[in-house]
Order: sequence, then C-alpha cells, then structure tokens
Amino acid sequence: MKYLISLILFIFPIYVNAQNIVDVCKMHVEKLGGVSNLNTIENINIEQTVYSNNTEIPQTTLIVPGKVFYQEINFPIGKNIICVVDGSGWMLNPYISTKANILSEKEAENYMINSNVYGPLYDYYINKEKSIVKEILLEGEKKIERDNCYKLKAVYKSGFVVYVYVSKKSFMIRKSENDLGAMTYSDYKKVNNVMFPFVIEITNKMGVITGEVIDLKVNIKINNEKFNKP
Repeated sequence: MKYLISLILFIFPIYVNAQNIVDVCKMHVEKLGGVSNLNTIENINIEQTVYSNNTEIPQTTLIVPGKVFYQEINFPIGKNIICVVDGSGWMLNPYISTKANILSEKEAENYMINSNVYGPLYDYYINKEKSIVKEILLEGEKKIERDNCYKLKAVYKSGFVVYVYVSKKSFMIRKSENDLGAMTYSDYKKVNNVMFPFVIEITNKMGVITGEVIDLKVNIKINNEKFNKP
C-alpha cells in the first residue's frame, strides 16, 4: 500500500459537433460552469466513501486548484495522509511507518496534476502558455459505456501523457487513462454552479476502486497548519 491513486479529488438532448481542439475545450469549460463561475472557487473539500475489496474506507480530500493537494484516508490501523503544496510534499502511511516520508519529485508532480481538478482541457484552454499542458491532440472517437466521446491526448510539459475521453453530448470528461491506470467519471452534479463528478471508478493493477462523494463544499476556511510535516 505504499502508493495510492487518489480519488477526487463534473445533458444536452442533441449532439454539438466540435470542429477542433479549441472548440472541444471551449464547450467543455462552458458546460463545467463557465469561466466566471469557475473563477469563484478557491478551494474544494470532498468527503468520500471508497469501496475496495469489500471494504468501505472514509476519505477526505482538500484541493486548492494547481497549488494544494491534501488527503486523509482513514484505514483501520490509522490515518494515511498525503500533502503536496506548490510541487513538494510528504506522505504518512501507517502501513509503512509512524513517521512521514518526503515524496519524490515525480510523486509530488502526479498529485499536483490531480490538484488541477477540472482536468487538462480546462488548464490548457484557460491558462494558455502558462498551462502545465503542452498540447492536446484529437485522436478520434470512442464509446465509453453508452456515451459517444472524443478521444484526446493531453501531453504535459513534463512529458506526462494522459488520454481523455469527452462526451460529445454533455462535454463532460467521462474517462481518463495513463500509465498508472484508468479513471471513469459519472453522476455529475452542480455545486456553486459548477459541475463535479460524484462517482469515480479507478482501475489499475491493484483492481477496481470506486469512490462515491458524500459531501462536497467549496471555499471553506483552511487551517494551513495541517500542511506542516509531522
């Protein structure tokens, strides 16, 4: 249990034909809630129940998009904590040690990518040359469950690659795939006029893990002391 893939942590009756990557990204941002609504969200606090191997695991994730990823997972023997702030961080894993360990640069980078909770299309479209995403390529189409989707290849400036499947109907991200595994998103709900997925299923070499959001709050008051390495 040394490495954990974290759960985090968004319908139109007719299809809208996007002509290129810019169109897909633009429609995706609009359907998420639009730039003005997305800009009002400073942080996101997500309480989930994670189901794995017939076990229910409570989990809380606090995200400041692009800056902070903080997660507490309540295992029977103790609390697993992952904390990454501005690209560096630590992990406290009760199955390994009672002391927190510094995350490698690569591990921290993966969690920081997760802190961009709206995904690579939003970051690429909104932040442009300042985006951590170098380019997004349209690779074709694929059906995810019953949803016809655009298949996109997002290449980060670090070299990290993720394939993203965007619904042609709702323009929400339905699935993402990378070298670590795949994540499927469903049950999108609106919070503060922004769409978030309330069910996420992860498939990797450890099996299938399903996370269901119990509560999602935005713009909570944060005690920065929790980010200090114990």
